[in-house]
Amino acid sequence: MILITGATGYIGRHLVARMVAQGERPRVLVRDLKRAAQILPTDKVELVQGDTLDPKALKAAVQGVDTIVHAAFITADHKESTGNHYEDTNVRGTGNLIRAAKEAGVKRIIELSGLGTRQDKPGSYMQGRYLSEQMLKDSGLDWTIIRPSVLFGKDAPFIKGLADLIRTAPVVPLIGGGKTMF
Repeated sequence: MILITGATGYIGRHLVARMVAQGERPRVLVRDLKRAAQILPTDKVELVQGDTLDPKALKAAVQGVDTIVHAAFITADHKESTGNHYEDTNVRGTGNLIRAAKEAGVKRIIELSGLGTRQDKPGSYMQGRYLSEQMLKDSGLDWTIIRPSVLFGKDAPFIKGLADLIRTAPVVPLIGGGKTMF
């Protein structure tokens, strides 16, 4: 059994769709069942309501699971709207998940982190991601850490933000005269 945290987020929902298309029925930990019903194929997943800050919900979510894909993080573009500080979900939540996973005998955690994680910026998004990675590395569990860069695709937060900027800015600079590749 595979558990996915952050299943209604950008990466999580795409991962769920891929797994379902391959005939899997993943368990997903979601905070909001109504939002999950709008985003996920709820008839093809096992829903568990809760979040990584709720040890009871985590205990239920990890039972019978051998692999966790941990994608539940507060990102820089969602910090203000959630009222949640990076340390809560990104650090404390990861610690809670690791403890619950170890108690339940989970074998592996795959963490979706971020490119550029750093320990030298106290209170920052990147420091929180760094601390989360370190906890996982020190957990004694098998682990994989994936550090995606900018996410491109339909409804990707970066693309939506860029499109909003282009629509509202009086001038859009072309870096490198339009010949720069990245």
